[in-house]
Amino acid sequence: MGESTGVGGRVATGRLTDRAVRTAMWRLLPFLGLCYLLNYVDRVNVGFAALTMNPDLGLSAAAYGLGAGLFFIGIALINSFGNLSGFVGPYLTGWLSDLTGSFRAGMSMVAGFMTLAAVTVVVLGRWAAPASPADSHPPERRR
Repeated sequence: MGESTGVGGRVATGRLTDRAVRTAMWRLLPFLGLCYLLNYVDRVNVGFAALTMNPDLGLSAAAYGLGAGLFFIGIALINSFGNLSGFVGPYLTGWLSDLTGSFRAGMSMVAGFMTLAAVTVVVLGRWAAPASPADSHPPERRR
């Protein structure tokens, strides 16, 4: 759309913006509401799973609480970094593009961060996960 001059152009642009925002809200809000509901159900399911999981694994209430707390702190940190990258990433990519004169540096930075994230997930997954499924079960209790 070209440059709008005068009051008529600003009114037309304002109406177009209002219509675009209204359309986006009608399309995004139901999806975001569904995502919020699924997130809540997921967090509630962790509490229900504790009822039968704790005795099977031999966890005390304090150990389960510590594990669940650390899990949610980890999720909060991951989400915080993800949200921060959504704000900082475009500015950093643009700055690198302006500095070097091409988008190659900015896109290389994005690819580098994605690679770093993937390596981090694999390393932490191997560190936190048991070596085999047999290691994940507690030893049999003697009666």
